[in-house]
Amino acid sequence: MWPSQARVLQSSLIATGLVCCVSLWLYRRRRQRIVQKPAPPESDFVFGFGSLFDDKSRLSSMSTGCRAALLVDLENCGFVRAWCFRSVTGFTAIGGKPVPKGTATPPISGVIFPAGGDLQSLDLRERGYHRVEVPRDQIRIVECERNGTCDCTAHCPGCGACLVNAFAAWLRGERHPFGAAQPRVWVYLPNAEQIKPASAG
Repeated sequence: MWPSQARVLQSSLIATGLVCCVSLWLYRRRRQRIVQKPAPPESDFVFGFGSLFDDKSRLSSMSTGCRAALLVDLENCGFVRAWCFRSVTGFTAIGGKPVPKGTATPPISGVIFPAGGDLQSLDLRERGYHRVEVPRDQIRIVECERNGTCDCTAHCPGCGACLVNAFAAWLRGERHPFGAAQPRVWVYLPNAEQIKPASAG
């Protein structure tokens, strides 16, 4: 091999080595950023306007002990609050009674709270009801001192108060941590066969 060819080969090997080192460094930096990126918070929330409105009743069906919630009104949501849910055991409870499409309805007051990993538990609790997603534009925050507060001794990213305040920021169009995982709000409405007036037998 001629000396000039050896020098060319040597330069080529050095350049290839440098490219590999830079590529490996960039890969490690990218992977480090991915690993360190905080996970988005839980994005499932529930609107409660019956027994789910009550802290103790709600928390009895959940794994968390955090009472944090957001007081809101649902506007023109397609149903009205009524004593219309007839349980299989015979009692009548509050439920959402559907109205004809396009009918204006009065605001329904309730609380929105993070479901976390308890959606299945809540589904079991709300037997005879089904979950319906609530559009964002139907939700209006009612200013209240208890909004986004809890009794936890230390707030952390998974604390209910942190999630409620993050949800309120998202609702107001402010900066929030949800990213592409947009929050979903669910409401439990009675199944059609369970809707009966309180006086029905």
